[in-house]
Amino acid sequence: GAQAPAPRDLLTAATPVMSRLAQELGETVKLIVRDGTVALTIAVADPGLESRVTARAGARMPLHVGSSQRLLLAHSPASVLRAVLAGPLDKRTARTVAEPDALRKSLEKLRMTDSTQGHGEGIDGVGAAATLVRGADDVILGALVAVYIQPGKAAAQLQRIREAVANAAESISAWRLPAQPD
Repeated sequence: GAQAPAPRDLLTAATPVMSRLAQELGETVKLIVRDGTVALTIAVADPGLESRVTARAGARMPLHVGSSQRLLLAHSPASVLRAVLAGPLDKRTARTVAEPDALRKSLEKLRMTDSTQGHGEGIDGVGAAATLVRGADDVILGALVAVYIQPGKAAAQLQRIREAVANAAESISAWRLPAQPD
């Protein structure tokens, strides 16, 4: 993650917020950025519990796999959208959106929002809630994501996770970090 092409100010702003969020939720929290046509995890906060989803800095995921990555894709430049839609579109689970038409429809909906929540698209049984992190001039710097074991989560728990991630991402964005060149 330290070798990733991410602004140091973003990591400085995000790290304490991510740590608090991971402890509050008891879930793993990660910060992802777009690196070409993939999502790159640049930081991870671990709640220190045995029963949790793990993540590691430096991990890469195709931008179409999972709602968190698709949120970044939906807000990417047209050239990135074209490159991803040109494929190939890996299908990791039965829930992975890997058909170009279905992906386009999903991206149209995600373009209208800064937050999303989904499950089972990259790994069966794993859910994620994500909210965009914005810098100066509302430029998208990345997404804050909480990942969790989906089975057994009540609707109220999922809503609490979604809201906590959105509030934390807003807190990071409040720093109004300088925009970074693409």
